[in-house]
Amino acid sequence: MADIVDRIHVDIEGEVIEADSIEMKISGNKEPIKVMNRRNRAIGHKHGVPDIAFTLEFPYDLNLETKFKRALANNTQFTTTTEAEGQSGATKITTYKGCEVYDYSESGKTGDNATISLEVGALDFGDN
Repeated sequence: MADIVDRIHVDIEGEVIEADSIEMKISGNKEPIKVMNRRNRAIGHKHGVPDIAFTLEFPYDLNLETKFKRALANNTQFTTTTEAEGQSGATKITTYKGCEVYDYSESGKTGDNATISLEVGALDFGDN
């Protein structure tokens, strides 16, 4: 069943800030072991440290601009939490720890809302 993300928020120095959207990518950093078996196939996979990266989007606000640019400049670590609800009504909360802002960007056009986008990397994640 599909999960619908209901709430996304970051906790920067005790302040909870809600995001509009998240785009997630977790790479396992796996590759085949180069030693072959008798059938010329790899014997297994090397497991690396996962890369956890995502893009968060927020409505443009001068206070958020200042906070996020300061977090980028000061290498501030924070947590990001997603709360999802499945069609069955079950909820799932995932917390990403050790997050840091990698890139900051703003976009907007006439007649549309301006947004702030953050490229974020995390060190660890876990389901609650």
